[in-house]
Amino acid sequence: MLNIYFYLKSGKFNWKGESPIFVRISYNQKSTTMTTGKSISKERWEFTNKLRNLLKLD
Repeated sequence: MLNIYFYLKSGKFNWKGESPIFVRISYNQKSTTMTTGKSISKERWEFTNKLRNLLKLD
């Protein structure tokens, strides 16, 4: 089964105060982690997750 999980690397920040977004891809009990090359503020990340969870309820 393929699993894709996006997460922020806490404790690392760029000059804007944003955290890098990482992705973990797992398939058949093997996984790899890499950076997406994108970054986002922690506040925006949390707001987006709350909004996504609200929309999933409908």
